[in-house]
Amino acid sequence: MILLAAVQFTVSAQLVLGPGIGYGTEIEDNGIAIQARGIYTISGPWRAGADFNYYLDGIDDYSVWDFNVNGHYLFLKAMASRLMPWRV
Repeated sequence: MILLAAVQFTVSAQLVLGPGIGYGTEIEDNGIAIQARGIYTISGPWRAGADFNYYLDGIDDYSVWDFNVNGHYLFLKAMASRLMPWRV
């Protein structure tokens, strides 16, 4: 499990970039990570996201990192307003 905290800023109307910190619970010594992430708007409700985590305390002879790629679909705002009226 990885816990994350991130700050994001918009580079253009289609691209959001941001740094962050994370914590990997499966890393024995120190699971603190530095993160870089980006989200790109493909079209309409579709987004593609990627992030890279570098863990500050690896094991003696190697480093620990991960790279993730995700796909996102945003549901209709009207549907979200019925489920979570406080967020609209």
